[in-house]
Amino acid sequence: MKFNPQKLLTKENCSQHKIQYFATAFIKQYSCKGNFDYTIQSLTVLDQTIKSMPPYAKFNPASRENTKVLFGCYILETARRSFGGRYKWWEIKELPILISGEPENAIGITPFDKVLERMVSEKTETIPEYFQKYVRMMEKAKTMSRLTFIIH
Repeated sequence: MKFNPQKLLTKENCSQHKIQYFATAFIKQYSCKGNFDYTIQSLTVLDQTIKSMPPYAKFNPASRENTKVLFGCYILETARRSFGGRYKWWEIKELPILISGEPENAIGITPFDKVLERMVSEKTETIPEYFQKYVRMMEKAKTMSRLTFIIH
């Protein structure tokens, strides 16, 4: 029998309030690891925290879902506080996405799959490297219009 953990984020409950709730829960749970202040620099500590997780947390379905949501929401809220934007539900991935740069552009970021990938693979880019793609697109958006790009 396959275990399917409860989805913590759904289309019905996806809101700025809910993302902030999970980002705050992340800070409460992991504040002993470093200073999580929603700055881009804090993503380095977040990445180190992912890599230092014990094996059971990486491979237990419930732990993976919890980690994906808490870490992903912290990354989203860091992006929103740095560049603005609004949360939407991305039907294709069935996950929240932050859309920034509107109305001239639509730059999206949805870090949940990257968090899972980073948990189990040494060969994938770090969370700060991943986030820099978003930062570069937001910098381009200052001088260009009609950009549409999703970082996932």
